[in-house]
Amino acid sequence: MNADGSGAHPITPTPARNVEESTPAWSPDGHRLVFSRIRLGPKTLTARIVVADDNGHNARILVGETARRIVSLDSPVWAPDGARVLFTRTTLDKHAFFRPTLQVVNADGTGRRTLAPNASGGSWSPDGERIAFVSVRDRNGDECGSDECSYDGEIYVLNTNGSTLHRLTVSKADDEAPAWSGDGQRIAFQSDRNFPDGQSPEVYSVKPDGTCLTWLTNGTPGSGYPAWRPGSGSSGPGACGATQRPPLVETDVKRATRFHRYPLYWLGRVSARGLLVGDVSREFGFFFVDYDDCGRYYPSECPGLVGLEERRTCRSHPFLDLSRRPRMFRRRGALVYVPGGPDEAAEIYTGGVEIRVFTDRRRDLGDVVSELIPVHGHLRADGTLPRARLPNRLWRSLHRTSAAVRRLRSVRAAAHALGISRGAVRRRVALLRRLRSVGHVGVLHCHAKRG
Repeated sequence: MNADGSGAHPITPTPARNVEESTPAWSPDGHRLVFSRIRLGPKTLTARIVVADDNGHNARILVGETARRIVSLDSPVWAPDGARVLFTRTTLDKHAFFRPTLQVVNADGTGRRTLAPNASGGSWSPDGERIAFVSVRDRNGDECGSDECSYDGEIYVLNTNGSTLHRLTVSKADDEAPAWSGDGQRIAFQSDRNFPDGQSPEVYSVKPDGTCLTWLTNGTPGSGYPAWRPGSGSSGPGACGATQRPPLVETDVKRATRFHRYPLYWLGRVSARGLLVGDVSREFGFFFVDYDDCGRYYPSECPGLVGLEERRTCRSHPFLDLSRRPRMFRRRGALVYVPGGPDEAAEIYTGGVEIRVFTDRRRDLGDVVSELIPVHGHLRADGTLPRARLPNRLWRSLHRTSAAVRRLRSVRAAAHALGISRGAVRRRVALLRRLRSVGHVGVLHCHAKRG
């Protein structure tokens, strides 16, 4: 199609239902396209790299394979002189890991050879003498889906004859999609290095010798697959390292800002520690606020993932299980309950709201409590949150159980009289004792019909 979207027309015939064509790339002279084609048969898979004129004529296969296992030939890229095509061959090993190989073939289909094993995503330098690519040889981390896994990549450079291999990046992140600048002085790529556990990679650039790494984007939108504008002059970013990149937060938070039935709390669009709000949703009576991105350059300055799950305390059943010796304390006027199990969410009670906090690291809980602010309105002058109030039905249950133990002088007798287990009696008595020791916890009058 034309750049304005007009003139769209097919270059290849509509493929059969079991055929997919993808990753097209223009030849340097703008008259040919190279692309990948894969066909799924009843028992075999056929992968090919195909080249055709821009009108679809003269289509021919450069390389092709047919196998009874997963294999792909994709991401073809022309050399600057149009004489060769770089592509990635990928298979699945016996451990369910994808294993890529960077290969090259002449434009007439001859001379196919391997440039680098455990490599993918090649990009030619403007002079055609070097290739930047993604290598998984270091196995410096991995990511798994439901069935298969991929090793995290690092950016490497080598000469087109396969010599002088040089590593540019070292991190636990996944570095992908290298692209040379027109002046050959920088290589842009995408990476989740500043927040490997998040969902939004950023675009970085680095010199071909691995120096002067910097980022070009910062924010909640996932940024990747960079492409340099031709003839754009110098590719220098102006500075190296942690250059100032104010985060761009494009998350729609209207579900929270337009909600007024009861107070909501969050860490803001950007938290004090640099976490960026990635999603706000409401479902089944819960509000969910997720912080799955970070606006800091250095990973060491980013906390772990944080998720907040909020609802009215009247709809909850607070801490009825004290069997694992949880902690309970007050912070900023709110009541904080930390279960004994390492994978269980902590709970914060402020006013008539329960906030469950999901974190990768339990040590981040204190910072989350200290950074909580209301979505609407302002904090009190002293920075405290409204004191916790727990449902009246809970208080009645605790007082009735404690009174039965005192009156009958036996846990067994109290359990029989109340129709509950002895363990439930002990937990309720212990919980009342804990709440009294914490103090400053009020009563929340809940109506049965409203839950």
